[in-house]
Amino acid sequence: MNCPICGAKVKNNICPYCEITNKQIIYASNKQAKEIRKAKKDQSNIHYSSTLPKDVNKVKLWIFLIFGGWFGADSFLTGKYTKGIFCFVTYIVLIITGTLKTLAEMNNWGANAVDTFGALLSLFSIFGVVVFLMWFVGIIAMITKKYKVPVVIPSKEIADQMHIEAQIVEQNKKIEKENRRN
Repeated sequence: MNCPICGAKVKNNICPYCEITNKQIIYASNKQAKEIRKAKKDQSNIHYSSTLPKDVNKVKLWIFLIFGGWFGADSFLTGKYTKGIFCFVTYIVLIITGTLKTLAEMNNWGANAVDTFGALLSLFSIFGVVVFLMWFVGIIAMITKKYKVPVVIPSKEIADQMHIEAQIVEQNKKIEKENRRN
């Protein structure tokens, strides 16, 4: 596990440089990071973690990345809105300019229209290649467990409290399971 602040390897359950604990990393929240970004609040406590937080569904992220990554679906899911908007707008403009260029050629709108839409199509094709590369790198990052998600890291005290609460929930589940057997 790597520290989301400095990227160092966490040893003995704590980052040797930032003193972030494993519990803080485990209980980091992508949902809180998205809420802060949407509200346009101070983002200084948002960090990028390659350890997927519990509030990010890994299967859903894979599906969004593979099937919607070209349109930025994975970025919108994880709260990387600028990247998501860039991907979405790029492919929408590509589709529109490609359609308009085709219509201009088919309906004889004139050489100027064909050239204009062709130039726009060429320009946005470059952006399309960039988006394709970002999508490809995202898949490689997911495979190698280096895909980074914005998170808010709780304080040590809150992480410890969350850990205790999780243990209590687990104990209650075990007790319920044993009661059902009896």
